[in-house]
Amino acid sequence: MLYALALLVALAPLAGAEHDADHRYYVVGTVTDGSGEPLCGVTVRASDVSVGSTLDTNRTATTDGSGRYRIQLHLHGPEVAAEDANAGDTLIVTVEGTSASRTAIALENAANPEGWGQQTVDLSAPDGRTACLRAADIAVFGGIGALAAGGVVAALLFLRRPRGGGRTHRELLSVPGVTRARARELEGAGVRSVKDLSEADPDALSRSTSITPKQARLLVKRAEEFLGPKG
Repeated sequence: MLYALALLVALAPLAGAEHDADHRYYVVGTVTDGSGEPLCGVTVRASDVSVGSTLDTNRTATTDGSGRYRIQLHLHGPEVAAEDANAGDTLIVTVEGTSASRTAIALENAANPEGWGQQTVDLSAPDGRTACLRAADIAVFGGIGALAAGGVVAALLFLRRPRGGGRTHRELLSVPGVTRARARELEGAGVRSVKDLSEADPDALSRSTSITPKQARLLVKRAEEFLGPKG
């Protein structure tokens, strides 16, 4: 606990100094792949190789959805004592995990009012891999999702269709007056063949369907006539 407090006390002046504009230097830019597409979620490191590597002079940032990054280094501007100034230092900017690397010089400029200078370093990393979904990826996954959803809907419709279709359905259509819609309705009432229809009770059939009693008696009679010559 005492060591941690001592460390905080020692670092406090440095942290306070970094809040001054003449202690902040910025490196910004965009990272793209070999085809010019932005690389999202990759780590970019900026390091001042003219001085010893510390948490102040060697820092990283992660690119956003447009491949942009922004790194703030703690480097001293020309306003600081000449022997402590970092103006003119060599900066190395790399994309971690790739071969992409560029060199820049820390020059004083007014590009960023928050500090004493800013360098724009764009990098191309042909061997880099984005860590975020691109529009094309979203379109592909969306298409796959739509196909999957369509498959689920088709399966549900198949499972909900009246059983006993196919051959028995076609058989019911042989009875005069039985349309496809009526055949489906009859199947829903348990009448799955001409024989079932010929043996059905017209009144019960009428109660379980939208068929009137008169129509039900006529259909039963026609089913009997249809089977008559065969029996």
